[in-house]
Amino acid sequence: MSKSQVLKNNSEADYVQLEHGEVYTHGVGWIEEKEWSKGERLGIVEEGMASHLPQGAVLYRSKETPVIIIAEYGNKTKRYLFASGE
Repeated sequence: MSKSQVLKNNSEADYVQLEHGEVYTHGVGWIEEKEWSKGERLGIVEEGMASHLPQGAVLYRSKETPVIIIAEYGNKTKRYLFASGE
């Protein structure tokens, strides 16, 4: 899904959009129930990339599956799932 599709479904969506346009959303229950390991570092959040993450948050791909990314900032960790269409 594109950022505009995600926002059309939920105007308050907690999302992050990577440089190639992939969009990931936070708030999917099952990804919070499991521990995920940080894999490849994807970069840092810059202005306009995310709706609820601060600039400077570090993004990692999960080692277990490429459809989950992990964001870290301060003492917080958030997990995001690739926004795919239904």
